[in-house]
Amino acid sequence: FVGLFALANPVIETWLGAAADNVRHALDGVDALRLGFWLAIAVCAWALLRTRTRHEERTQPSRYPTPLPALLSPAMIVRCLLVFNALFLVQNALDLRYLLLGAALPDGMTYAGYAQRGAYPLVATALLAGGFVLVTFRVGPSAPTGPWARRLVYLWLLQNVILTVAAATRLGLYVEAYTLTRLRLAAAIWMALVALGLVLIAIRIFRQRSNGWLVRANALAALAVVYACCFLNVPGFIADYNVAHCREVAGTGEPIDLEYLRALGPSALPAWQRLAAAPGAMELHTAADRRIGELERILTGQTADWRGWTLRRARLLAAAASK
Repeated sequence: FVGLFALANPVIETWLGAAADNVRHALDGVDALRLGFWLAIAVCAWALLRTRTRHEERTQPSRYPTPLPALLSPAMIVRCLLVFNALFLVQNALDLRYLLLGAALPDGMTYAGYAQRGAYPLVATALLAGGFVLVTFRVGPSAPTGPWARRLVYLWLLQNVILTVAAATRLGLYVEAYTLTRLRLAAAIWMALVALGLVLIAIRIFRQRSNGWLVRANALAALAVVYACCFLNVPGFIADYNVAHCREVAGTGEPIDLEYLRALGPSALPAWQRLAAAPGAMELHTAADRRIGELERILTGQTADWRGWTLRRARLLAAAASK
């Protein structure tokens, strides 16, 4: 988790780099052989001094269905959740400070760079956290049932949802600074599914459902999102967004990427028409008018054959003819 946070947050990366430099500087005068010798002596001394307690003598053999029960014991899970909640609290506090409160970033950092690095590692962090919860909070007699374990896991899942929302906020800032693409829109939808999956994990633990129920619920959510996206004009939405927020139309932001706008196909025809009507250089108007003519010819050829006719293409062609 610390490694993923360092990838996602340049501030944490700076802290870890400074800590590593301090440790390296402190160990400059340390003899590695002498340090290893005394560590070996300490291990041997601990083995000789440690004795079996009465509690350990009375303890029955573990009933956990795992070869390493100590790693998944309720006490160990509570300790892990305490550490994880503390780590995530630091990351969420930094996002709150820099993304919502607008605090000044350290020297050499920009908000675009801060946002760009954070989206995908934070989603990977949320997925890793969900996997940990599924492994440790399994259904059965060995599942943690203490109140502290449940409170900590609910708090941790809530922090993961906040982390996913912060990743989506970073992505939104990056899109605002640059442009919207298919991959960035897909990343936003993916983050929403991850947040929903974390909420479903909390419901599974609270209602003591099985992992099969969780898999089916996530599969239904994913299918619902895919089915809904089939009815959306995704290329047209991306083209309209980029044109509406480009420097040529809005007066601020990045210049329009004509090559990417051309790659969006006939669905971008309304965006090209808006770009042609915007005040700007003659070269931009000429390129937009030329592209509008090409798209109208493509749509006319597609709708002339019944095998290429679709309602969306017919509506695009009718809207272009009305203008």
